[in-house]
Amino acid sequence: MAETLVEWEARHGDVRNASQRDVWLATRLRKHCLANHGQNGEETAPRLVREDGDDLLEIEAFILARHFHKLPEPERSALGLFYLDFFNPEEMAEMLGLTVEELAEHLSKARALLRDSLRRDRG
Repeated sequence: MAETLVEWEARHGDVRNASQRDVWLATRLRKHCLANHGQNGEETAPRLVREDGDDLLEIEAFILARHFHKLPEPERSALGLFYLDFFNPEEMAEMLGLTVEELAEHLSKARALLRDSLRRDRG
């Protein structure tokens, strides 16, 4: 992560458009996370805690986060970027190395996978 920020410091002036700078940084951070945490949710989701203590967040949020974490890539990243609402579809597609049409397909698949996973968990 520190290497990404050092590279950012050296290169951020080269990219004139603020939106493209955000895309560059988010892409680098995503690559770092994928390299360290697996691409298909192999590790368990990190424990969610309240800022003011060690209690878990409401159980629904915890359950959703665990199911979201298990989504395959690039579906997990596509859906995460979509819900963050920081980037437009073209920027999200660029970050993920997809066309806008492929992004739409992965978003649709991610939503279906998440919905099915939550339904299965209810039993």
